[in-house]
Amino acid sequence: MTGDWNGTGTTKIGIYADGLWYLDINGNGAWDGEPTDKIVVFGTGLTGAVPVTGNWTGGAATNVGVYLNGSWYLDMNGNGAWDGEPTDKFIFFGVGLPGAIPVTGDWSGSGSKKVGVFVDGTWYLDFNGNWAWDPAIDIINIFGSAGQKPVSGRLN
Repeated sequence: MTGDWNGTGTTKIGIYADGLWYLDINGNGAWDGEPTDKIVVFGTGLTGAVPVTGNWTGGAATNVGVYLNGSWYLDMNGNGAWDGEPTDKFIFFGVGLPGAIPVTGDWSGSGSKKVGVFVDGTWYLDFNGNWAWDPAIDIINIFGSAGQKPVSGRLN
């Protein structure tokens, strides 16, 4: 995983394994242990959860989250722990889409990451950032095909 874990403006690396996040806070590309680097416990007990990252509120630092079968658990306050609603965010986006792969990106240019899913060449993107699928507002793009893996990022 990648993210700006401490809001310095530099993307750093991290590893996710069964609900444990190992984040390279100082950005030297090596695990230095705590307190230099950080272990976050977020997503434990969710077998098969996929890690996701984003600056969900438009802040400088990247926060963690997990996706499992259309359910998203997002660490909104950036403390690295699940605090439940309303502090953190639990949403459904991509439910009923077998094989959906979670994607995050600033689809509208607002400064905060939003959620989406990719299924066999179709992208379902929460364009307006309200954490729900709105057929008249949100975006469906056809780009790619079955078996391909999505990537998202800023090109300019």
